Amino acid sequence: MTTVAPMTTVAPTQPVISVKIAATATSIAKYAKVSIPAGAGISVKVLSSSSRYCKAMGSSVKGIKKGTCKVTLTVSPKKGPRVTKTVVLKVS
Repeated sequence: MTTVAPMTTVAPTQPVISVKIAATATSIAKYAKVSIPAGAGISVKVLSSSSRYCKAMGSSVKGIKKGTCKVTLTVSPKKGPRVTKTVVLKVS
């Protein structure tokens, strides 16, 4: 007789953002469960309500001070529709 363990899904962990550590757009996309096709453009934008807690630097987000950071992630594939998702991240 064989015992089979139930399948479990592991949720992606939130990217670490702090004054010293920036989160990349790729890590934020994984957390938001957005796939990035090969050759796709990816951008991040910090919402104005979060500008005192974090800032976008190229394709990454860096913390300014502890709080909650809201980021809009946009993935633009070569073909197909653009995918936009807003993610809430904790700045520690």
